[in-house]
Amino acid sequence: VDFSWSLVKMTRKGKGSSGKSARGRGQQDRLSQLRAQQSEQDDQAKALAAMMEEARQKRDALEAMMANLQAEVGQLMQGTEKAREDLKAAEAKKTHAAEQVDNVALSMAATQDRMQQAAEGLLNNNYVIIDDFLGREFALEVRDAVKGIRSSGRMQLAELAGGRKGDNLRYSKQSVRGDIVTWVSPDDEWCPDDIKLFVMRLDEIIAGIGNRVEDIKGVDIQRGRSMVACYPGGSARYVRHCDNPDKNGRMLTALLYLNDGWKAGDGGELKLELTRQNGRDLPETEKEPEFVVVEPLLDRLLIFWSDRRCPHEVLPAYKERYALTTWFFNKEEREEAVKCMDNSSEEQTERKRILQVNPCMEAMYMFEYLGLDLGV
Repeated sequence: VDFSWSLVKMTRKGKGSSGKSARGRGQQDRLSQLRAQQSEQDDQAKALAAMMEEARQKRDALEAMMANLQAEVGQLMQGTEKAREDLKAAEAKKTHAAEQVDNVALSMAATQDRMQQAAEGLLNNNYVIIDDFLGREFALEVRDAVKGIRSSGRMQLAELAGGRKGDNLRYSKQSVRGDIVTWVSPDDEWCPDDIKLFVMRLDEIIAGIGNRVEDIKGVDIQRGRSMVACYPGGSARYVRHCDNPDKNGRMLTALLYLNDGWKAGDGGELKLELTRQNGRDLPETEKEPEFVVVEPLLDRLLIFWSDRRCPHEVLPAYKERYALTTWFFNKEEREEAVKCMDNSSEEQTERKRILQVNPCMEAMYMFEYLGLDLGV
């Protein structure tokens, strides 16, 4: 009995230990499963994180691509706009070039007409007036250039030869000549571009005259320096004279007037005598002189013979009066005149220009030489 009872206890004890062991193994299996599930979830989380990172990278790459595309689109749009502007500019240049061709053609035609007009005027009347020679806008630019020269201080009261201090000196007498002047050439560094262009256009006209007027054909014509002149008002004038009374070489005198808004009463007109014959000798005639009075209007070009065919004077100016005067020389005659010129005769040129058409003024010069003042 004891043995059996012990065996039963042992059996029961064995059964209890075995149950506990089975439960432990079950828990371990469950834990292993949980751990496996956790590991799997971790792997899945890592994979998801990797996918998300990859997605972010792709998004960033896409955004960068979009930005690049937008930049390229912007550049393309700018390029397209620039291409439009370039095309527009090219079309404008083409139009401008066509206009320039038309303008050149018109200018050449106008220049030819003006050459013919100038030639006929000199042949028939000894002078010619060409209005709107440069065009108003350009003429105003030349006027401003001339005023700029005056503002620079380059201009001074015009001088006469001889006078109360002797024949070898020069002096000023405003009752005879009251303008302030300076001399300019396109070759001068300070010469304004507008004046250079004007002189170039004037050269074209004179060259055309040379082929149409018998007195000039075959003559080697040489342009001199241009005289910039301002009559400052206050009755400033220039008495009757000839530009070439003694074969000094001057053939043609050309004046461009630069007075915008000039009106009657402002004065400064040029009074040109019309009764002289071709040639240099004064005709013996009792005929009353005939005159033309030329108003100094803006952009008016006046051309006349420099010799005794065209005595002239500048009437008293009561307001500022601007002009550019250019002389064209017979080169051969000019060189001969310079060759024969001594010190005193060179300085007396101005005096001769006045006295040879105003003999009565000899007395005034004599009084000046003696130091007396006639009050004129």
